[in-house]
Order: sequence, then C-alpha cells, then structure tokens
Amino acid sequence: MDSLPNLPKQKKKREADVTPRVLAWFKENHAGSCAIEVKATNTGSIPESALLPHQKQALLDVIHGTLTHKIADTGRRLPFDAFMLQGLPAYVVACFTKHGVAQVYSVEQWKGAKYDSFAPVDFKL
Repeated sequence: MDSLPNLPKQKKKREADVTPRVLAWFKENHAGSCAIEVKATNTGSIPESALLPHQKQALLDVIHGTLTHKIADTGRRLPFDAFMLQGLPAYVVACFTKHGVAQVYSVEQWKGAKYDSFAPVDFKL
C-alpha cells in the first residue's frame, strides 16, 4: 500500500492568499461543479511535478471515476461531513502572483506552466 507524502509543516501562504480569488472567478465564469487544484508562485514557472501524484490521481478520479472525501472534523462549524465528485471537470490553476495573472489547465493537459506575457491569460488575480 502506498502512503501519502508528508505534508508541509506550514501552509503555503501564496496558495492560501490566491485561492479565494480563484474560487470567485470559477463561481462567476464556470457553469456547474468542478474540482480545482491551485498552484501559486512568485517566479515565472511552475514545474509539472508541482502537481503531486496523489493530487493528480484525485483530479483524474473526479473526471473518470468517483472521488469521495470526508472533511476533517476540526471542531469548527462545517457545512457538511463529506462530498462525492463524479464525472466532473478537474482543473489545475497556475497563479503567477508577481504578474497578477492566472492560467487554467485541464488536469489532463497539465505539463507545468510558464509565465509568458504574450500567452493568453484566463484571469487577473
């Protein structure tokens, strides 16, 4: 049985800072439910390997199978206990915080991302 990699001791503040803006953009511009993984950087590139194997598999499960997830009970008020995603689109969002832009990729097309001032930008952060 494979084990999941150890999680970082601290949250990645860059991702925590941009995730509400990413979710707001999807709420306004995407019809229906989907799964989203946010990758943020202050540099000009995000390697393909930034999407960890367990993250990629979970996103692919959303598209081609079923993903169920129990939300950890942290003692805070939660909207519900768990969710199931099945047959939905799944995205990796590359956020280039230094440039204030984000690019949206289908998980199946993810090969990493590089900021290019001439490349199409899906939205501004």
